[in-house]
Amino acid sequence: MHGCGQLHLLAPAGFSTFRHATDPFVPPSKHAPLSPMPSMQSLRIAQVMASGPAYGGLEKHFVELCNGLSQQHQVQAIAHKAHRRGMSKAVDFQAMDLTFSRRSPLNFFRLHRALKKFQPDIIHAHANKAASMISALGRFYPARTVGTVHGFKSNNRSFRNFDTVIAVSPAIYEHINIEHARVICNGIPLKEPPPHDPQYFVRQFGLTQERPVVVAVGRLADVKGFDGLIKAWPGIDADLLIVGEGPERESLVKLIEELNLSDRVQLTGYRDDVPAIMAHSDLVVISSEREGFPYVMVEALHLEKPIVATNFPGAETTLPHQHVVEYGRPVQLRAAVQAVLSSPEQAAADYQSSWQAAKQKFTVEAMVEQTNDIYRQFFRAAA
Repeated sequence: MHGCGQLHLLAPAGFSTFRHATDPFVPPSKHAPLSPMPSMQSLRIAQVMASGPAYGGLEKHFVELCNGLSQQHQVQAIAHKAHRRGMSKAVDFQAMDLTFSRRSPLNFFRLHRALKKFQPDIIHAHANKAASMISALGRFYPARTVGTVHGFKSNNRSFRNFDTVIAVSPAIYEHINIEHARVICNGIPLKEPPPHDPQYFVRQFGLTQERPVVVAVGRLADVKGFDGLIKAWPGIDADLLIVGEGPERESLVKLIEELNLSDRVQLTGYRDDVPAIMAHSDLVVISSEREGFPYVMVEALHLEKPIVATNFPGAETTLPHQHVVEYGRPVQLRAAVQAVLSSPEQAAADYQSSWQAAKQKFTVEAMVEQTNDIYRQFFRAAA
């Protein structure tokens, strides 16, 4: 299996700068010749994302990659206006709502106009919708194309038209089954943890500090498995904070009330202090049915917090096996949480190697450098 931090095959020989909208395997002779490539010191790179205003792992990845690449290259970011926040001033941010149908003529016109004006050397599309649009438009520009797959989708055909495809986890790499793909895992900036405040949970959430505090973070959606986590909570002598917002809030509130857990389980809603919440916690739980390579896991590892997780592929290859349980088994989940809370010293010993590895492999710096390596391979191939 291909792991994070490893670069693999370059796109197959003969893949042209120009892509064909319907046939990714048109013989090279039918494509336009390669344009002269500029210096690697300053490429023009268009990053395209077609998600809406919500901020999750995809959007975090997009913003941090754009910011990191802008230190060396001219970067244009095309995304919903909500994602201007956090974007470096060095990035040429083009606010564009591409959340309408991917076949919308207006969407294609807006995107085509922005790309034509910018004249990128590389167009990098993130997730399926942007990939579908760039796959159709790519033949109009003398640019190399890169697509990043951020999650598990049943249909990834659009990515087969790209010169190179990136998967954000080894499991996604195996799932998409695209020969010219490679793995670059999500990363976060290396930084000092927030200063410790012994009254943090008292002031922010009214907790008494009489019990350990366990944190789960994510959109309140079925796939995150928060209902199973709540069902596991009876019998656990700890406070649980579920941080996030989403369509399952009402049903989760009802479940908390039915199980008489209102004194121990809180839905905090959206918070902009998630790193501080995690830093002050005793344990982080990821209860998802499936994940790509979740930022919550990376953040917890950087903060040197033990994690109990369900057996999504990223957990199985990254975390100590004794702290990974089968999805949909509340009794197993309860036992794993209780084991960590009853013996935090043993949990810390179990996690030492995972914590150290994360600070080397799962960083924005590594993510940006590995992406740059992909761009460099295009220039070596064209030399």
